[in-house]
Amino acid sequence: MFVSNSRLGCHTAFTGISTRISESVLLGVRVQMLTNEDFRFKAHHYLLDLEATNNHLMLLIVAGEVTGKIWDDAISRQKCSYAAWLEAVDANEVSDAPLS
Repeated sequence: MFVSNSRLGCHTAFTGISTRISESVLLGVRVQMLTNEDFRFKAHHYLLDLEATNNHLMLLIVAGEVTGKIWDDAISRQKCSYAAWLEAVDANEVSDAPLS
């Protein structure tokens, strides 16, 4: 599945989120717990992507590649990654519940 950020025209590859909360046999508390688990899983994957894009930028800086197409592409990818993470965090509907 691809998650898109329409403001920046970004598409971030993302896989693995299940829709377990749609199962009708679950009770309200169990649904809340699964929703928290899904949010944590989703946020973790976005953070891994964001960390990878930040590391790539740092490698380019160390290599002195701070101009040109490679730099512009890396900056664009980092912005998309950060925007996708923010969008996922903002979409969390159980923000008042503890995540531990």
